[in-house]
Amino acid sequence: MEIPWIVSVRGGRAPDDGFRTLQTRIAGLADTFPITLPPLKVGTLNTLLEIADSLGKIDQFSELVCHRIEKQLYELQKNEDAPMVKQAPVEQSLFQFQWDEGKYVSARLSIPQIVESISTEMSKIDEDMKARVAEFSATKSALTALNRRSSGSLAVRSLADMVTLDDVVESENLTTLFVVVPKFLYKDWAAKYESLAQFVVPRSSRCICEDEEAGLFAVTLFKRVVAQFKTAAQQARFTVREFSFDPAALQNNKEEKKKLDALFSKQWADFLRWCRTAFAEAVLAWFHLKVVRCHAESVLRYGLPVDYRAVVVVPHRKQSKHLMDVLVREYSAEAGGPATAAAAAAAQAQAPEGGKAAALVSTEPYLPFVYFTVPFMSRMIETDH
Repeated sequence: MEIPWIVSVRGGRAPDDGFRTLQTRIAGLADTFPITLPPLKVGTLNTLLEIADSLGKIDQFSELVCHRIEKQLYELQKNEDAPMVKQAPVEQSLFQFQWDEGKYVSARLSIPQIVESISTEMSKIDEDMKARVAEFSATKSALTALNRRSSGSLAVRSLADMVTLDDVVESENLTTLFVVVPKFLYKDWAAKYESLAQFVVPRSSRCICEDEEAGLFAVTLFKRVVAQFKTAAQQARFTVREFSFDPAALQNNKEEKKKLDALFSKQWADFLRWCRTAFAEAVLAWFHLKVVRCHAESVLRYGLPVDYRAVVVVPHRKQSKHLMDVLVREYSAEAGGPATAAAAAAAQAQAPEGGKAAALVSTEPYLPFVYFTVPFMSRMIETDH
């Protein structure tokens, strides 16, 4: 699917004249969906100019918030199912746009108040998102660290789930050390371990477990030569692991792992549920902001009384450039301006500052009609291309 556009053109004698004319001019190049708006309180042109800069910035911020949540949803869902809005595809909320009078009361709120309401809502969603990401990431990191201690190589993993009470000799004078020996040094270990220090118990070495690279050996010796044994073992490329057998600690590790698994599962489910709800709210608020931007620029472009027709235009596959050229040619003829998209962009660049007032709320090049892109559904767009 191509990236949808929001376009507004001058109206006509009848309410739908502008829409029907647009449909006729781009037939075969795009699908069109009319946008119906309540009578928004316009105020003065100066008011619209004053909020022009903030409209653009809030639009960009709102888009960023939507895509952050979208990205998080894909990571949480672990599949490619597209996020939904009110149990329907995202694009349907744009193609069948309906103004939310319950949230943005058009008869009571001015355009600046509506914009401020949307901005506040988006900021709140973004703050909640950051807080939830931090909480979820902390739990995920703790669980990953715990899992790493019970996996990995013998040189780093926890020995608690490998060593049993039968492997330990502990008395007033004797102790047991646990040594990681690379497999290619097994013969060296068997030949040397008894001579790495005085008072190593002969034939006390026994292999407890192995992985692909090394084995874990237990060896019994007198406590007074532990330091001497460790130094000699290190020089011989054997790794003595620091470990004290503690059944209570082993049980605590198991309980901690169980609690973290349960906490992670709960936070994952809660975060996924929140993301689905927040994504729908953010997308709908963003679409309202897009429509308000379109309305503001249309009034600045076409003047008062309000007389324009806003339409969602979805270019057919690989027809975007051709469609833009057709629109520029057709509507430039009415306005007496440049007849191609490139010429329109060049004319905007060369225009005096005073001639650009009508395009102040748009980040797009100057065109003979109002034009915005709506770059949502990033995964769907990437897949189709």
